[in-house]
Amino acid sequence: MKKIIYFLLITSLFLSLTGSALAQEKLQMIVGPVRQEIFLNPGENDQVEIRFYNQSERPITGQLTAVDFIVTSSDGAPTLLDDPSQASPKFSGTSWISLPYDQITIAATNRVNVPVSIQVPNNAKPGGRYVAIYFQPNNNTPTSSGSGVASRIAGLLYIRVNGEITENALITRFYSPSFFEYGPITVNTEILNRGDYHITPKAVIAMSNAFGTLTDQVSLRDENIFPDATRIFTNEIGPKWLFGRYKLSLMGSYGTNGKSLEATTYVWVMPWRIIAIVILGIILIYILIKKVILSSNEQVSELESRLSKEEEELEELKKLLRKKNE
Repeated sequence: MKKIIYFLLITSLFLSLTGSALAQEKLQMIVGPVRQEIFLNPGENDQVEIRFYNQSERPITGQLTAVDFIVTSSDGAPTLLDDPSQASPKFSGTSWISLPYDQITIAATNRVNVPVSIQVPNNAKPGGRYVAIYFQPNNNTPTSSGSGVASRIAGLLYIRVNGEITENALITRFYSPSFFEYGPITVNTEILNRGDYHITPKAVIAMSNAFGTLTDQVSLRDENIFPDATRIFTNEIGPKWLFGRYKLSLMGSYGTNGKSLEATTYVWVMPWRIIAIVILGIILIYILIKKVILSSNEQVSELESRLSKEEEELEELKKLLRKKNE
């Protein structure tokens, strides 16, 4: 009886771990294009195409849905808003989207082209609308492991309504630890977008020494920053061997009008372990030299003392000889 209970426990544990691992498998599908940027006027309509590819050996059936998305994380990952009430009316564009069908079946190793119709209202205000068209397989859809895990894959639409928009971004943090032992130096830049449309800042970080000489420079990677979202950029600048105080300056621009971004910070680089070893070595050499000099002085003094005694003895002998001669 104990063996049976033990066997059942081991089996249930194995099945739970297997199910957990299978649930993490990715869906064998890709979407293209991953993102599209569309420029439209108020009252204008357009049509774009999104392609869903089934890379598995089985047909996949699932739901086709349009939802708004936002980007609030600093790594730029989109969040799909299944609940329309979560979307800001200022950036919502789901009501402008029409899909030809709600459900599709994609044959094995094949694709489906989905035409997406966009109708911009006449009273639409200039700025960005952000919509995701996603495909979500029904349950028991095969993944790369053959498990039945429901996942979803999306193509993103960046819809810009033409007109005068607000472009406003600021550097909320330009930071590096104030002291380093060696280079390169790590710099973190955090940029907040307060505008009506996503931006892709172009910026360079320059590093100069205490004499104003350029030591190194690096560029921020090209990344989108969505409205009301921040993005963190991490860069490494400078060689390994540095010494002294350095100035880090960021200069860049963003938006259609090339508005500027600027920030400055300072860091110290001091290879203190090497400096400590050098100082300790100098002290030891000084002590050794001083000891040698003192020892040499003592020997000289001793020799002088012996010579003086010998001279005194010699004088005594001379005196004795004079007395005998007299």
